[in-house]
Amino acid sequence: MLKTYHLDTSNDNSNQLNIAECSDNHYIILSITDKENDHSTAITLDYDQFNDLCGLRYSLDLVEQEANEPESTELALCAA
Repeated sequence: MLKTYHLDTSNDNSNQLNIAECSDNHYIILSITDKENDHSTAITLDYDQFNDLCGLRYSLDLVEQEANEPESTELALCAA
């Protein structure tokens, strides 16, 4: 591994996010460790996938739409 980062949750430090760069410079391993139960789950991403993940940005706007019946309304999600 070239670089490894460990990020603990701020509230109880029972979970940890680990980000590891492999020494062959082709993959990044993301894992989440549950320290209390000694469980871990991991996913391997190539650099393009990791950059796509880091670049994700979503913005959602809630708008009110009128339904067929005047006394009821519903909320709809509109991607901005």
